[in-house]
Amino acid sequence: MSAAELVPGCGVPWLDAVARFAAALGEGRLAPELLAGREYVSLVTCGGTGAGSTFELIMAIFTNVLALTGDEAAAVRRTAQHVRSLVDDDYEVEPELTEDETIQEL
Repeated sequence: MSAAELVPGCGVPWLDAVARFAAALGEGRLAPELLAGREYVSLVTCGGTGAGSTFELIMAIFTNVLALTGDEAAAVRRTAQHVRSLVDDDYEVEPELTEDETIQEL
């Protein structure tokens, strides 16, 4: 992705939401109330490559919750809960993620 693709403002609400989410995730500023002080960027972006199933699942959770609810804040929170569970063995996502939230289709 180019830097221009990560700048919200194209006017399509869901595209703008995805751009904001991707920028926050990559810059390590996603949901600070859940993730402050926890290093997660390298883990979720596969060392900055943006490849791998972890990154794909994170993007799927965000876009699925956004599509299901239309609520960007809820999508960020649910995804941040999953990210925190990856870096904090004692953290449990409540309520558990559903199949609708995690499904990955091509």
